[in-house]
Amino acid sequence: MTNKHTIFIADLHLGPAEPKVVNLFLKFLEGIAPQTEALYILGDLFKFWVGDDDTSEFNEQIKTALKTLNQKIPIYLMPGNRDFVLGQAFAKASGCTLLPDPCKIDLYNQPTLLTHGDILCTKDIKHCFFRAITRLPFAIAIFLKLPLKFRIWLASNIQKYSAKTKLSKNKNTLLPQINAVKKLMIKYNTNQIIHGHIHNVEVANFTINNQKMSRTSLGEWNDTGGSVLIYYPNGQYKFKNFK
Repeated sequence: MTNKHTIFIADLHLGPAEPKVVNLFLKFLEGIAPQTEALYILGDLFKFWVGDDDTSEFNEQIKTALKTLNQKIPIYLMPGNRDFVLGQAFAKASGCTLLPDPCKIDLYNQPTLLTHGDILCTKDIKHCFFRAITRLPFAIAIFLKLPLKFRIWLASNIQKYSAKTKLSKNKNTLLPQINAVKKLMIKYNTNQIIHGHIHNVEVANFTINNQKMSRTSLGEWNDTGGSVLIYYPNGQYKFKNFK
């Protein structure tokens, strides 16, 4: 197995109130091997992001760490449902290349579809509605014109409300739905999809028109470690719990 590889991570939910996870992430960035060809972050890097004008000491620390790594390898960042207003100012300061959701890439000659993952959870009707409204350009523009302190307060309270309502939802509601997965893969003509959002490490295999397909889900980062997917040029891969 060749040493060259590409790394995928998601759902770190970084914030100043989670120092253990932050320190783990900084350690991870510093220790990325020379054989790593690229790093993909598939959404929810931050607990929430209220705008590129939030230049807090914490945010600047993360930007600097990413910029340092970017001098060695490319970093691709896909905004998630918690940090979807990440913009080009952040990208420039951190050295990250922002990706649309979903995004099709050539992963070692394997057409692969990347997504944060919430668009696959079509039974979560409330989240789908919230996502549709908040992704409208005029809604984002209005939000970004609000005072920074109010945006931070608003985002914090939305996160608290979301955490409470999540507990009352049926578990199946929060999972990717096979019909949504198949529809997206057919649309983008891929047989492999990699995503985050559901916080579970899993690989689901299925068929579409007699062709083998796979859905690979990334785990979250927390105090016990960080979920890392390492993908090799020969198509093999492994999951690692970074500590």
